[in-house]
Amino acid sequence: MKWYEEPFKGKKITVLGLGLLGRGVGDVDFLAKCGAEVLVTDKKNGSELAASVEKLKQYSNVQFKLGGHDPEDFKHCDMVLKAAGVRLDSPEVAVARAASSISRSARASWPRRSTSARRSGDKPKRTPRRSTKK
Repeated sequence: MKWYEEPFKGKKITVLGLGLLGRGVGDVDFLAKCGAEVLVTDKKNGSELAASVEKLKQYSNVQFKLGGHDPEDFKHCDMVLKAAGVRLDSPEVAVARAASSISRSARASWPRRSTSARRSGDKPKRTPRRSTKK
């Protein structure tokens, strides 16, 4: 098992919005390969998402609920992965937040690779120069 698979193995993850452009397919593909039990929900129906669904049918640990969202799917999971096209003020995100399933479990279990790694946007530390003039 690779280090990045461990936080997702056996977790129940609901993906909110599969989409047509491929990002959702890539996310679901990654989670399925990591061993997560993935439920994909989308407002679009199966015929509109046929190409995306076809790419993911190979995984027995991926289920689909297309043509609408059921609030219960966002209450009883370890994590909700929201697609980029889903608004933060959507009712489904509100249900997931109330159930504390939006990203809490992923943050809590994500392995820390190094404590000395710089984050994007951090400024390098500088030592003040001392003047040699007296």
